[in-house]
Amino acid sequence: MKRGYDPWLIGCFIGLLLMGFLSILSASAPRASLRFDDPFYYFKRQLISFIFSLPIFVFFLKLSPKFLKKWTFPLLGVVILLLILVLVPGIGIKAGEARRWIKAPIFVFQPSELAKLGLVLFLAKTSVEYPKTELQDFLRPLAILFTVVGLVLLEPDFGTAGFLYILGILLMFLYGWRLTHLVFATLALIPPLILVGISKSYIFKRFMDFLAYLEDPTQAPYQLKQGFLALAKGGLLGVGIGLGKQKFFFLPLPHVDFVLANIGEEFGFLGITGIGMAFFIIFWRGVKIALKHPDPFSGNLAIGLGLMLALQAFLNMGVVLGIFPITGLPLPFISYGGSSLLISLVSMGILLRTSQDAGEKKIWRQGF
Repeated sequence: MKRGYDPWLIGCFIGLLLMGFLSILSASAPRASLRFDDPFYYFKRQLISFIFSLPIFVFFLKLSPKFLKKWTFPLLGVVILLLILVLVPGIGIKAGEARRWIKAPIFVFQPSELAKLGLVLFLAKTSVEYPKTELQDFLRPLAILFTVVGLVLLEPDFGTAGFLYILGILLMFLYGWRLTHLVFATLALIPPLILVGISKSYIFKRFMDFLAYLEDPTQAPYQLKQGFLALAKGGLLGVGIGLGKQKFFFLPLPHVDFVLANIGEEFGFLGITGIGMAFFIIFWRGVKIALKHPDPFSGNLAIGLGLMLALQAFLNMGVVLGIFPITGLPLPFISYGGSSLLISLVSMGILLRTSQDAGEKKIWRQGF
């Protein structure tokens, strides 16, 4: 008999969605008024993305993990195909120096967002169907990981590529691959990453700016400085929803990558703490589901999706707080962007579905 959906996950999910809509409505209004003469422009687009994504969320909420397991490799093939197509002129949309989006008749989609979900599914399936002790066992998933990361680097999207690699390595460790293999693979990847960073001037400059900031905080990049000002103004409780000032063209893109800074100004330290706790709970519940799920694949999927959402959130938060170099990683459920919202909803739908079949006793033996 199936249990109900995990109430902790449901609470965090609804809370993060509401915070996302409130934050986008507030943070994007000045920019939307100037560019489109409509303060609700970005909010309405995000709402449309949510309405479009909601049936897909419900579909995955009801979908059996057995079906996902069966179609994991075809989905991975679609992910790799889309990552190749986005690099093709005329198909991929170029913005600045990067090609990261594919334009469909009624929407624009970012394939690297789907790559996150595809990678979790692939590693969850591979870890239960193939041995993990010998070096040759490790090379198969590593080749897929390098392929996906390499294609994202070619866009170029250094931040998402780094996130995908970190996520993949952490999942392989949790799923039981040998730590020595993972360490050597990571060391082998460092030289090509350095070469890519040097070859792309904006990536190199961003990294050097971050090093200069670590040496002298007064040399922080403009966006980071404005983010710090927003957080400082917010204090403990914030200035109130809609009353923040940094969104008035001081803080670049306050509704996208740096939405947390606007939240910190308007909701204060307690608001940011609440968001951090929500993502920690999502990861914690993913671990609990994994430990008690009778199906190894579903258990792996639960901890993988929980880690994917939480890791991306904490990396985004770390950027806004000046802990990591500035990247383009969105804050799941909260940052403006249809592709990110869709994949976050699908991931939560799958995670909630796996929570239905979790038992009461620890039985997971796939990894640690």
